[in-house]
Amino acid sequence: MSQFVLQPLGPYTLRASAAFLEGFAPAAYHGGEMADHLHLAFIADGSEQSVGVCLHAQDSTIVGEIFGEADPTAVRSQVARILSLDVDGRHWPDVGKRDLVMGRLQARYPGLRPVCFFSPYEAAAWALISHCIRITQAARIKARLAEERGPAVEIHGRTEHAFPGPSRLMQLETFPGLFGHKVEYLHQLAQATLEGKLEATFLRGLSPEQALEHLKTLPGIGDFSAQLVLLRGAGEPDALPTHEPRLARAMTLAYGLDHLPITQETRQIAEVWRPYRTWGSLLLRVMLEAETQKIARGRERQRGRTKGDDKKTLSSCRNATGHPGSPFYPMHWMWPNDVGRLPHPADHYNLTGNLPAHAACPPVSQSAVSAVSLPLSARRRRTVGLTTW
Repeated sequence: MSQFVLQPLGPYTLRASAAFLEGFAPAAYHGGEMADHLHLAFIADGSEQSVGVCLHAQDSTIVGEIFGEADPTAVRSQVARILSLDVDGRHWPDVGKRDLVMGRLQARYPGLRPVCFFSPYEAAAWALISHCIRITQAARIKARLAEERGPAVEIHGRTEHAFPGPSRLMQLETFPGLFGHKVEYLHQLAQATLEGKLEATFLRGLSPEQALEHLKTLPGIGDFSAQLVLLRGAGEPDALPTHEPRLARAMTLAYGLDHLPITQETRQIAEVWRPYRTWGSLLLRVMLEAETQKIARGRERQRGRTKGDDKKTLSSCRNATGHPGSPFYPMHWMWPNDVGRLPHPADHYNLTGNLPAHAACPPVSQSAVSAVSLPLSARRRRTVGLTTW
C-alpha cells in the first residue's frame, strides 16, 4: 500500500466533499460514520486497473492511501482532479468580493469545491444511463452495474465497487433498466474511451467550445450531456452549464429576480465568477436543493414505489424531475443574519463592493420563491434526469 499527499491551494475541506457525495445520487456514496474520511473506488485513468483510495485530512493537507496495483502517480493526479484540487483556488474568495451573492454562498458552504465523476468516461456513461428516466432510478441502475459487473476493492476491510471499465462494458449484452439504444451507445462510448478520445487531459487541453463539439460526436451525447462530461467529468473549472435549466432557477432565487433569466443573462451574471464559473454554478445548485428539497422529496417518493411503477416509468420514458442534490446543509437561507431576505440584483453589479453587505435586500416574495418551479421558456431545452452540476 502506497500513500500520496495533496496540498490544497485556497479554501477546501474534505468534510465538505464527503458531505456533497452523500447527496449526489450518481455516486451512490454512503460514508456512514466516516465524516473525516472518504473512500473512493474507480478505474485508474488510462488503464483497466481498479483502485481504492482512503482519504483523510492531516493538518492542511489531504493524505491518500492507495489499495491496488495502479500507478500511484496517475492515481494521485486523478484524485486531485476528482476533488478539484488540481485547480489553484487561492483567488476563489475574490469572486465573493466581486459578487456579494456568491460571497454569501461561499460563507454558507465553506471549503466546498466541485466533486467530479471519477472520469469523463464514467460521466458520459451516467448521461447515457440516466436518459429518459428519473435520477433515483438511474442511480440504482448505475450502482447495480458496479456491484454486478464492476471490480470489487477492499479498503480497510470495507468492500467498495468500481463502475466497470470500458473493456468490461463492451461485454455487456443486456441489463435491467437499459432500454432502447442505451447498451449500444455504452459500447460505442467504451470503444471511444479505449481509443483515448475521452482523456481528461485531452479534453481540458482544448478550448471549451472545441471540447464540447468533440464530445457531441459520441452517439447519445448532445449539448446537455457534453457539458456534463466536460464540467463534471473532465473537471473544467471555468465553464457555465448553459444547457442546465436549473441554473436559471437557482439564479432567480439567489439574485431575487422576477423572471427566469435567459442564457445571455446567466452569462452576464456569471462573468465576474471567472476563472471559477463551474465552481459558482455548483454553489447555486447546492443552494437550490437546500431550499427546495426537490431531490430529497423525490427520493422519499421513490422509496414508496413498486417494481411495477419503475417498469411503467421506464417503458413510457416519462419526463423526470429533479437532479442530484446535496441536502446535507441546514434548512436556512443563504446567510444566518438575513433570514427571509433575498439579495437585490443591484448587489451583483456593485463590483466595487461599496454597498453594505445587507443593502438593498428586499424581503423574499412568493413570486421569487415559486419561480424555481415555473415552466421553462419554450426557447429553453427540456432535459430529463440529468445535471451538469
